[in-house]
Amino acid sequence: MNLVDSHCHIDVEAFAPDRAAVLARARAAGVTRLLVPAIDAAGWPH
Repeated sequence: MNLVDSHCHIDVEAFAPDRAAVLARARAAGVTRLLVPAIDAAGWPH
């Protein structure tokens, strides 16, 4: 089964220290896509 996380903020600085590990755990759990909504216009390029 492919899972989609339809609302995550993995781009925020709080996840920076272990972002790769968080993404690896998501992949291991079957998450194949992430939708990252921007908090404000400054985040759009990310």
